[in-house]
Amino acid sequence: MDSFPIRVLCVDDNEQDFVLTRTLLDRVYNDRLTIDWASTYDEGLCAIGTGRYDVALVDFRLGPGDGLELIRAAVRAGCETPLILLTGQADRATDLAATEAGAADYLVKDCIDAALLERSIRYAVRQKQAERELRRSEEHYRQLFESVPHPMFACDNVTLAIVAVNPAAVRLYGYTREEFLRLTMADLRPPEDVSAFLKRVEATSHVPRFDAGCWRHRRKDGSLVEMEVVVNDLEGSSRVTRVVMARDVTEHRRAADAVRRSEQQLRAVFDGALDAMVIADDEGRFTDANPAACTLFGLPLEELLGLGIADFMAPEEARDLDQHWRNFLAEGRFQGPSRLVRRDGTVRDIENSATAHILPGRHLSVVHDVTERNRMEEALRESEERFRGAFAAAAAGMAIVAPDGRFLEVNRSLCEITGYSEDELLATNFQAITHPDDLESDLALLRRMLGGEMRSYQLEKRYIHKQGHLVWVKLSVSLVHGPHGEPLHEVALIEDITPRKKAEARQARLLRQVKGARRRLAALSQRLIDAQEAERRHLARELHDEVGQSLTLLKLIVQSVSAVPDPVERATLADDGRQIVDRLISQVRDLSLDLRPSMLDDFGLVPALRWYVNRCAQRTGIIARLSAEATLAPTPAAVETACFRIAQEALTNVCRYASAQHVWVDLGSHEGELCLTVRDDGVGFDTATIRDRKARGTGLGLLGMRERAALLGGCIEIASSPGAGTSIRALFPLNRS
Repeated sequence: MDSFPIRVLCVDDNEQDFVLTRTLLDRVYNDRLTIDWASTYDEGLCAIGTGRYDVALVDFRLGPGDGLELIRAAVRAGCETPLILLTGQADRATDLAATEAGAADYLVKDCIDAALLERSIRYAVRQKQAERELRRSEEHYRQLFESVPHPMFACDNVTLAIVAVNPAAVRLYGYTREEFLRLTMADLRPPEDVSAFLKRVEATSHVPRFDAGCWRHRRKDGSLVEMEVVVNDLEGSSRVTRVVMARDVTEHRRAADAVRRSEQQLRAVFDGALDAMVIADDEGRFTDANPAACTLFGLPLEELLGLGIADFMAPEEARDLDQHWRNFLAEGRFQGPSRLVRRDGTVRDIENSATAHILPGRHLSVVHDVTERNRMEEALRESEERFRGAFAAAAAGMAIVAPDGRFLEVNRSLCEITGYSEDELLATNFQAITHPDDLESDLALLRRMLGGEMRSYQLEKRYIHKQGHLVWVKLSVSLVHGPHGEPLHEVALIEDITPRKKAEARQARLLRQVKGARRRLAALSQRLIDAQEAERRHLARELHDEVGQSLTLLKLIVQSVSAVPDPVERATLADDGRQIVDRLISQVRDLSLDLRPSMLDDFGLVPALRWYVNRCAQRTGIIARLSAEATLAPTPAAVETACFRIAQEALTNVCRYASAQHVWVDLGSHEGELCLTVRDDGVGFDTATIRDRKARGTGLGLLGMRERAALLGGCIEIASSPGAGTSIRALFPLNRS
C-alpha cells in the first residue's frame, strides 16, 4: 500500500463478524488502519457514497437486503471505492454474480485469515488505482483529441472506416459525428482522387507514421479544400487503428498564390510606372531601376546599375549627401525637391519620395520629373501676377465670386462703387448688397449659367451703397470651371453706370417735358385759333349789331336832314346824329382796348392794370383793388404784356366762375423778379381736379397763363381749395435777356 492509514468500511449486520474482521486487520496493519462499521444496508450504501474509504468489505447477508444488491446500487451511483464481497459459503454462482455486479474480490468468511484479507485489500486498492490512472489517461488523450484545432480522424487501417472524429473535423467538413461514423476516409476524397488515395494507403499500410502530403478533401456541401495530412498508428489496439490529422492549407495555398500574383503585379507596376523608380542598397548604389528611371537618368539599365544618386547631382548639392543619406536611413523616409544633372549635361527638376528598408538592405525612391510642371507653374504664376495686377488696378469693379454668391476677392474699384471696405465685402455676398427688385433676375441668370445653359451673362442692376443710396451698375459675369467641369467661381466685371442712368433719366424727363410742351403748344395753338375765331365773331357781332346799326341810323338821319324844312326839327336830327357818332366812337374805342389797350404802350403796366381793374369792377360790381409798388423797376415790354394778359385772364375767370365779392391785384418786384398776385374770396376749386383737366388738355385758361410765363422764364403758382378762394401768383425774371 502506498499511503497509511488505510481507511476501511465494514458493512455487516453481525457485530461479532465485524469484531472478528477488525481483529484480523489489526494483526496485519497495527495502527496503520482505521475501520468503520455499518450495520445495515442503508447505512452501508450511504457511507460508501461519501467516498471517504479506500476499500469496503460488504457482507452477503444484510437483513432484508443482500450485499450483491448493495454493490450494484453503489456502482450505479458512480462509486469508485473497491468493494469486496464476504459470504459464509463458497458458491461459484455467487462469485460470478459478485464479479458482474462490480465487486473487486469475493472471500469466504470461514477461509479468511489475516494474510488473505490483507492481500485481497491490497490487490483491490491497487486495481482501482490502476483503473483510475487509465481513465485519467484516456480522458487526457480524449481531451487532447477533441481540443486539437485541426481535423483529426481515427479509422480502421483495413476498411478505412472512420471510428472517431474531433469537433474541428465536424466544423470544417460539415458532417455530424453520426454521419462521419458511416463514412470511410475514401468518401472524403473527390471521385477522381480515390484511386490514387487507395494506392497510397496500400503502399503505407505497414508504415507506423508518415507525412501523406497535401490532398484534396471534399466537404459535405461538395466544396473542395486543400489538406496537409499526417498519419500515425494507434498503439495498444487489437486491430491497427490509424489516427489521421489533417491541416487545412487552402487559405495558405491561396495566400501563396496571391503572393506570387502580387509579386508579378508589383513587378508589372514597377516596370510600367510612369515615374522613375529605383532601388538602392545601404551604400546608395542602384540595384534595380524601371524603364522610366532609365529614361530620366539618360542611361540604359546595365549602365545605371551600380551608380548612385551622387553621380547625378550638382557638386554644390552633393557635398552634404552623406549626411542626408544617414538621416534618411535613420528616419526611414525622405521627400523633397532636387535637381538632377544627366551625363549629357541637361538639368531636370525632380521631386524625390524615398522609403527606407522596404526590404533588408534595400531602399526605394520614386523620382517624379517636374521640369515641365515647374515651367508651366512659373508661366501660370506670371499670368496670375498679370491678372492680379490688372484685377487690382482696373478702373471698373472686379470680383471673384463663389457659386453661392460669397465674395472671394474684390478690387479697390468695387469697394469705391459700393462704399464698403474689402473686409466688409469678403464677409458678405452679392445678394446682400443687391436691390431686392433686381435680385431675382440676377439669380435666375446665375442659375442658368451654373446649369450650363450659358457661359456668361450681362445685366444692369442696382447695388445698395453702404450709405443707403442706389448705385446703378452694368454687371458682366463669366463662369470658371474646375478640371472636372465643376463650377469653381465666377468672375464679375462691375461698371458704375449711375451717371449714365442719371443722364438717361434727365433725357427721359426732358423728353416727357418736350412731349408735354408739344401737347400744350398744340392746345394753345388750337386755343389761339379758337380765340381768334371767337374774337372775329365778337368783332363781327359788334360791328354788325352795334356799329352797323348805328351807321345805318346815322345814314337815315343824314338823309332826313336835307329833306326836313323845319330848322328846329333839323337841329333835333343833327343832335341825334352827334349822339350816335359819340356812341360809335365809344364802341370803337372799347373794341380797340379789348384787342390791346393803348395805354399799356403809352403809359406802362401799372396804369393799364389800374384801368382794367376799375373797368372790371364797374362792369361786374365786384369790389376790386390794385396795389402796386411806387418805385417799380423798369420792366421789359414782353414781360409787361404777359403780366397784363395773365391779370386779364385771371380777372376774367374771377368774374365768370368765382362768385367773389372782392378781388385783390398786387404788383411788385423782389430779388430781380416781377411778382403779380391775383386773389379773390370766391368759391375756390380743387387743384387736383384742375391738374387732371390739364393732363387731358382742358383748362386752357390756366394752361395759357403757364405758357406765357414759361416763355419768359417765369412760372405760375396756384393755391386754391373749395370755399377758400383762389390765389394766382406769376413770377417773371427782370434780368433775363
